[in-house]
Amino acid sequence: MPRRKKTRPAIRHRQDNAPYATLPALYDELNQALFGGRLHPSSQVRLEWRTLAQSRGFLGKIHVKWGYQGLGNKPFPLRGSTHILIRSGMTDRQTRKTMAHEMAHLAAAMEDGTMRHNATFWRIMAEIGYPKDHRFIGETSEEMDLWSAKSVSRDAVRIWRKVAPNTPCKVGGIPAVFLEAQRRGTKVRICHPLGYPFWIEADRIKAA
Repeated sequence: MPRRKKTRPAIRHRQDNAPYATLPALYDELNQALFGGRLHPSSQVRLEWRTLAQSRGFLGKIHVKWGYQGLGNKPFPLRGSTHILIRSGMTDRQTRKTMAHEMAHLAAAMEDGTMRHNATFWRIMAEIGYPKDHRFIGETSEEMDLWSAKSVSRDAVRIWRKVAPNTPCKVGGIPAVFLEAQRRGTKVRICHPLGYPFWIEADRIKAA
């Protein structure tokens, strides 16, 4: 049996920066354009803004209530239970990417009954033009999210910066500080986003 070729999205790194009227309008637009209208309509989804202070570091979040169906009791998101939070004040393209990210969680939940950053989720994200290593052209530090910041750190050529500990910096617009840490036995300076449970090497992340 011939091996099935992997399909690639027409746009690998989507750069959509079009304006939008409201969060529900943006949700409905992306539902049709990226997900073929298969997600719950905006009328059945609670969509809300959160300020930087209210967001506590996140760009977007999604919450659902689960139902169960079939012999295996496969979980699925109940209609009318989805709640999506989006941080206000982001650029249009970052808001679009963040909304698409949360909608991809909903699509994955409908497909495999999970709400994790697993293979199903990242396949969907790649299909809609936002793969794990997605970058915007001319991306600013404020537009970087958890995954693009990791991509910058992973792919960067090691450039040691003479930065003192506790120097202010930003990752994805989130206040952070440069700290010293051990990484594979080597002492490095890293930019630690306060409130995020991960570490980002500071090789190419500029101090604020």
